Amino acid sequence: MTDPYRDSGRRSAGDYGSDYSYGAPYSNSTARGGRRRAADADADLDGFLSGLSGGGSGGRAPVGRASVGRRSGGRDSYDSYGSSGGAAAGRASVGRAPAGRAAVGSASVSGAGAASGRARVRPGSPYDDPYGPGPGGPGGPYGPRGPYGPGDGRPGRRRADRHRRSEGERARKRRRRQKLAAIIAVSVMLLGFVVLAGTYYVVNVPTPDQLAGMSQNSKILFSDGKSTMAKVGDENRKVVNIKEIPKHVRRAVVTAEDRSFYENSGVDVRGIMRAAWNNLTDDDTEGASTITQQYARNAANLDRGQSYTRKVREMAMAVKLNRQYGKDKILEMYLNTIYFGRNANGIGAAAEAYFGKSVEKLTVEEGALLASVIKNPHGYDPANTGPERAQSRMRWVLKGMVDMKWLEAEQAAEAELPKTQDPKKATGAQYGLDKPTGAVVKYVERELEAMGITPKQLRENGYTVQTTIDKKMQKAAEDAAHKILKGQSKKLASALVAVEPGTGKVKAYYGGDKGAGWDNASAHHQPGSSLKAYVLAAAIEDGTSVRSYWDGSSPQEFPDRERPLRNSDNNNQCKRCTLERATVLSLNTTYYALTSKVGKDKVIELASKAGIRSMSWPNDEGEYEKIDLTQDPAAASKKFSNEVGIGQYPISVLDNASGFATFAAEGTAAKTHFVTKVMQDDQVIKETEIQTQQAFKPETAADASAVMRKVVSSGSDDLFDGRPSAGKTGTWQYGNTEHNAHAWMAGYTPQLAAAVWMGRSGEEGAIRTKEGAKIYGSGLPADIWKTFMSKVHKGKQVKQFPKPQYLGDVGAGNKESPSPSPEPTESKKPGDAPPTKPGDEYPTGEPTTEPTKCRGPFCPPDETGDGGETGDG
Repeated sequence: MTDPYRDSGRRSAGDYGSDYSYGAPYSNSTARGGRRRAADADADLDGFLSGLSGGGSGGRAPVGRASVGRRSGGRDSYDSYGSSGGAAAGRASVGRAPAGRAAVGSASVSGAGAASGRARVRPGSPYDDPYGPGPGGPGGPYGPRGPYGPGDGRPGRRRADRHRRSEGERARKRRRRQKLAAIIAVSVMLLGFVVLAGTYYVVNVPTPDQLAGMSQNSKILFSDGKSTMAKVGDENRKVVNIKEIPKHVRRAVVTAEDRSFYENSGVDVRGIMRAAWNNLTDDDTEGASTITQQYARNAANLDRGQSYTRKVREMAMAVKLNRQYGKDKILEMYLNTIYFGRNANGIGAAAEAYFGKSVEKLTVEEGALLASVIKNPHGYDPANTGPERAQSRMRWVLKGMVDMKWLEAEQAAEAELPKTQDPKKATGAQYGLDKPTGAVVKYVERELEAMGITPKQLRENGYTVQTTIDKKMQKAAEDAAHKILKGQSKKLASALVAVEPGTGKVKAYYGGDKGAGWDNASAHHQPGSSLKAYVLAAAIEDGTSVRSYWDGSSPQEFPDRERPLRNSDNNNQCKRCTLERATVLSLNTTYYALTSKVGKDKVIELASKAGIRSMSWPNDEGEYEKIDLTQDPAAASKKFSNEVGIGQYPISVLDNASGFATFAAEGTAAKTHFVTKVMQDDQVIKETEIQTQQAFKPETAADASAVMRKVVSSGSDDLFDGRPSAGKTGTWQYGNTEHNAHAWMAGYTPQLAAAVWMGRSGEEGAIRTKEGAKIYGSGLPADIWKTFMSKVHKGKQVKQFPKPQYLGDVGAGNKESPSPSPEPTESKKPGDAPPTKPGDEYPTGEPTTEPTKCRGPFCPPDETGDGGETGDG
């Protein structure tokens, strides 16, 4: 029969006194169990340590105190019936007293010496006096006639004897196991201290600069220097200085993780011995890592298992760290390495992940919550397990701060669980790479590498990179593309790049919705007639006036072509017209002849200076390869034919936007770039210098802008507020079919240039509207350009283009000028303005005798009969 009065071996809450108060908020919780085990272990450890210093069972008991019926190893042990008891670990142990309280004048022990004073005896032992009122008294289980009592010679007495012998044997076995555990514990601890001492002299402590655990991702910002565009790295971390961390946040972490932090030497010896004792005498494993040890473990990437080898290395490193660095520095390094959940490493990233704010703005409650989650980031995050558990843990931290005299009790009592932001807003180590601006990050990496910062350093060294991308302009670019393409074929793709004239700053970059996918803005496409802008500038620079006359008939034969060349598929033409008129009509025959006269090498050289850094050329295998034009444009031009003048050779949208920005900047070309500056620890370490060169004269730019201004106005592409703009459309045919494959609109104001392309993403193919019509540069691409430019110029000052200068020779064309007037007139000087009265027009030359189907550049389509430049240009 089981003894109903046998003690379970567990203490009640009252046995722990004030030490148990830390577990108060955790009734019926794991935390209370942990504190209870710690208190049990401390009590047992006290006895064990006293035994080490006071001798064995025969030692002398302390004078004035006899401890009776104490537990050993966390469980009560009872002497066999009738035994006088043995003094365990230097303490006097006496037999069980009768039920009730007994004051003993002296405690008699079997060893040498006696303990004088008062012995407190717990009431109610299973072996109480059979004549007392307890279980051994009359009616009790051990009393007369009880099942285990003496009886009158009945079998109950024999059962009681056997039961007592069995109890005694179990007690002796229990003591033997505890002694063996104690011996093993002592041996392990002594060996551990020996190994620790040896390890101390050989282990290397990583310096803060060498710590693998301090890997910090980098942040890519918009041009405002505040808004985050993307994050790059392996770990989401923002390293902060200890001075940036509020004192109440630091104290909350110390309260939660290591209350002896400011007093210990890097390790907590009592905590370690308690953990070792519990690990040997109980089924549970327990750690005793201080803040310094936790940091050492993270810093050196030590194994996180319950390994004694790892523990010894961790302790040795902690002791060294404690000697080499002050407490504030250790706490700073710890708070920058510890994991807080939500993909946040370090307190800086955690403040943003949980509350969307910087660490210096954290409140007391917010700091306490972050300190709470360190132990179990998932389990104490209110977004994962609900507010109750998180609030209980937070209040435990706040109560600890009160106990440590770091917080007023009233403030702790009034604290409420702070509101955290949606975990989905936590960005993690990598962020924004799948957005349209993800393509910008690729350019950022290239520019940083040219500055001496490798992609690996960018991922690990925690840089803050401010880019040139304007957040509002970027959104306007994306919105314009989405708006115009809504409802159109899913096969259609577009790209838009905007560049600031004179600086080369890329203000908006849209190459598609997936930044990590195919980038249409960096890919090369046939520019069509948009490249005629560079031919026009090269001709003006070469001395050809925009008022010179040219043969614009179609088709025409040229010596270097096998087949006749036609104009657009609507066959716009004029037998004699000015270069200005031919540009507005986008006549291929005129521009092919102009390229031949000026020289393709001069065209390519000027285009290269203006911003066309590379151009694709079809090799012998029929595949396009990019040719760098920046190194030796003259040598590169040998690969290309005069078709360069009508846009046969592919270029990128970025380069075309850069080239048109040169026209807006009056001939000053600025190297395009995406990085403004690079910072680390709030210090600027790299900064981009604006690189400019004069691609062509300001007068050339003025004349070309005057011509391209008429292209925009004749095509009804003026901006919504009527501000002046200039530009050139372009279209390229899809093989020998009647369809188009590429369509462009590139244009500018004095403040901004933008180029828009439309085609098929990553492949060649016919492009049509949802109604099945061909797409020209003057169609959907011009709609995107106009929508974007009108949006970003809203509220900005209206600026005018410089007046045209009409440089060059009017007789430089391949057609004779009209017959001069009978009376000589004074020739115009540079700077003379053209007629401005209503109805006045620039000279257009003689009209063709062959009727054309329309007189504007944006006419209905027609059969071309030949691959190449089509439509509006």
